Amino acid sequence: MNIAKVVITGPGAVGKTATCIMYTSRNILKAKNLPLTIGFNFFIKSLEKENITLQIWDLAGQARFGLIRTPLYSDSFAIIVMIDMSNKHSFEYTQVLLKEELFPFLKKNKVPCIFLVGNKIDLPNEIDDTHLEKLSLMIKEQTNIPVALYKMCAFNQSQVDNLFSDVVNCIIQNKISVN
Repeated sequence: MNIAKVVITGPGAVGKTATCIMYTSRNILKAKNLPLTIGFNFFIKSLEKENITLQIWDLAGQARFGLIRTPLYSDSFAIIVMIDMSNKHSFEYTQVLLKEELFPFLKKNKVPCIFLVGNKIDLPNEIDDTHLEKLSLMIKEQTNIPVALYKMCAFNQSQVDNLFSDVVNCIIQNKISVN
């Protein structure tokens, strides 16, 4: 099997770990009421049909883990940036994360697939589509990398599966030689 590294990043408590658990173990009970990630979590998903094993690196979102996050972006085939649609501070912190971490990394390193995910759409929204579009445009302008935009709920299995299906398709379409 070929190995492809996927990194999921964003502010703390936006649903990154729940999304990874729903995708890799399909267990909604394990995906609820999770503690904040310390450092990073690591998940594996083998896709026999595509002959790919995804290594999914779930990075802690709190600012104090910024120094840990930055080197973990290396060698990734896709980066998922997740925000919480029910929390306006999530949008503000994501702008900082992009400017201070992702943009400097992406100026020196090529990552063919970037996904911007607005999570928690099942809750009352404090962030609207224009905020997501603003972040998407900011990423495109700074990196010249196309951005796929999603809105979802991490507890909706089909939405999670659709996101990762598109991640895998992007990896395959870019004819990336994975290890």
